[in-house]
Amino acid sequence: MLLVHDIIFKLGSSALQELGLLWGVNDELDKLKHSLSAIQAVLLDAEEQQSKSLAVKAWVSRLKDALYEIDDLVDESSYETLRRQVLAKDQRKRKLVRILFSKFKSNWKIDHKIKDIRQRLQSINDDKNQFSFSEHVIEKRDDEELRKRRETYSYILEEEVIGRNDDKEVVIDLLLNSNITEDIAIVSIVGMGGLGKTALAQSIYTHHNMTNSGFELKLWVCVSEEFDLKVIIQKMIESATGTKPKPYLQIDSLQSELRKKIDGKKYLFVMDDVWNEKKEEWLRLKRLLMGGAKGSRILITTRSEQVAKTFDSTFIHFLQILDEYNSWLLFQKITCLEGHPSNPEKLDQSSSLIQIGREIVSKLKGVPLTIRTIGGLLKDNKSKRVWLSFKDNELHRILGQGQDNLKEVRLILELSYKYLPANLKQCFLYCALFPKDYEIKTHELILMWSAQGFIQPNGSKDNSLIDIGNDYFMELLSRSFFQEVTKNERGDIIACKMHDLMHDLACWIADNECNVINIGTRHFSWKDQYSHKDQLLRSLSKVTNLRTFFMLDSANDLKWEFTKILHDHLQLRALYFKNLKNAMIVLEFTGKLKHLRYLSIMDSFILNLPDSITELYNLETLILRNSSFKMLPDNIGNLINLKHLDLSNNRNLKFLPDSISDLCKLEELILHGCLRLEEFPEDTKKLINLKHLSICGCLSLTYLPKRLGELSDLQILRFQINRID
Repeated sequence: MLLVHDIIFKLGSSALQELGLLWGVNDELDKLKHSLSAIQAVLLDAEEQQSKSLAVKAWVSRLKDALYEIDDLVDESSYETLRRQVLAKDQRKRKLVRILFSKFKSNWKIDHKIKDIRQRLQSINDDKNQFSFSEHVIEKRDDEELRKRRETYSYILEEEVIGRNDDKEVVIDLLLNSNITEDIAIVSIVGMGGLGKTALAQSIYTHHNMTNSGFELKLWVCVSEEFDLKVIIQKMIESATGTKPKPYLQIDSLQSELRKKIDGKKYLFVMDDVWNEKKEEWLRLKRLLMGGAKGSRILITTRSEQVAKTFDSTFIHFLQILDEYNSWLLFQKITCLEGHPSNPEKLDQSSSLIQIGREIVSKLKGVPLTIRTIGGLLKDNKSKRVWLSFKDNELHRILGQGQDNLKEVRLILELSYKYLPANLKQCFLYCALFPKDYEIKTHELILMWSAQGFIQPNGSKDNSLIDIGNDYFMELLSRSFFQEVTKNERGDIIACKMHDLMHDLACWIADNECNVINIGTRHFSWKDQYSHKDQLLRSLSKVTNLRTFFMLDSANDLKWEFTKILHDHLQLRALYFKNLKNAMIVLEFTGKLKHLRYLSIMDSFILNLPDSITELYNLETLILRNSSFKMLPDNIGNLINLKHLDLSNNRNLKFLPDSISDLCKLEELILHGCLRLEEFPEDTKKLINLKHLSICGCLSLTYLPKRLGELSDLQILRFQINRID
């Protein structure tokens, strides 16, 4: 969601000067800024009221349409500036640059377009008076303060299961019960959303008693709402082997491969977040699982007792709310209220907060997710006045409506969203693009935020947009908007998930901004798999000026459809494809997408890259992972804005073109698994902003890039010394 102050920031930056210089429209831009400033004062109130009033919602929608058009104009000026820089590199093209520039200055169409937008904004500004909006100052987020707190986020990963020791012991005893007569017993954990069923199952899965109980194989699959047998088998094979099965394998081949893994072995299989109540679906999977050795166990987590019965559970454990003691312990850890200050004044403040905090916790009814969320909301402002106001006003208003428990949980989560800073709101809502239970790669998410302009520089040369974006992510994590994190060997968080209820919240609030499956507006997500082509086109017919297209597992031949999608949405900022058929069609057309900043095509068959891709002068991130092309275009150096280049696991790439050394903004070059890569360009030292270079698994390299020591910004270097002939 692009907000007014983001547009004003862009118009106040160097982009404004470029726009005025190119098109000669400084007077109109000044009028635009004036109209935007008048609207900005009431924007917060308008955004809060739109959920209660269709008229306000329509007004906000009109405003957003105008804002996106302004942003596109600013972006076009940036593109033309970058294009001139590329052309000017060639001495023979400098005259052409001057000719093009003179044409830009006299382009009356742009002048007319800006006037039209300005008049629409003035009309929108006039119409706001009918709503009696309150004026609020939009506070600027102190990103430097975020950076300072980077190491203190209290998301307590190691203590996710506070207050669940008794539940853990009970379920482990049920799983290891020697009196069970069935060869393969099934235990289900049942409880409402937000109680921590997944966290409990994870702690059981890794518990030393389970590790030492002779299980030859441990499998974990997140099932979620769609009980698709083929997908479940694929996930089981991946869990067993650490490698995804080939996407083209049919279900018979997958079943055969799974049987080879589990038949005759004692296994522990966790099915997390199961919703299916259709007996026949379960029986189809059960037939595959019965080949395991005696003592094998299946652990299921679900919100529904009926699901547990459908799956023939030997035992059902009902997860209850936290008791008063553990509820307070969890809240205390989240808000960092542990210990007693030595200063008498701070001691009084701490005592007051403890008293108010206990009253707040008593109203949260022992639901861990709401305790963590509200704790994350209050932890950064330990003011007695703020906490008291929150308890007596916001919390009282929500909990005084006589709603059922699940409804109250959702209202509390909505309240936590309301208190997010504006920049974090749009980052959170963007995550509505991902399917439920999707493992979100942290770094890729931050790059996509950056492509949409959600991450703004804070004026410090020491902090890149990626560093600032990481602070955004950590802040959302500390407030429990993300969970189930995965760390690498250095302890960095590389992936996470969203709780179902948080995902539902993002989808509901995003509404006309981010939508998944059948409806879309600015940001569109579609998991193809078995869907029909006409369903995709019907969905996209409702969309204008698309900025993100996110697709997983394209099983269809969508050659003509992709051409139409890209042709109709030239404002795209981010394209994400996985397992894409006709990847070449997408690449051939992307050269027309001059706004594009993020392009990721993974696990797709690509033989060569078209030269047109080198005209994406705004492109910041290019990910072509697990592909098979032999070379990059010679003019790849024209991508003068490129910061992140990932070509990992390309088995045919032998050389990098010399022009890659012209990518002076490049910060990451990821080449691990490029088995046939033989050498680097001579001028690799010119990549003066390179921070991360990975050449692990580049077993054909004859030497390391020369003069690496001159890359003073290089922070991470990964390489493999031994060579396999």
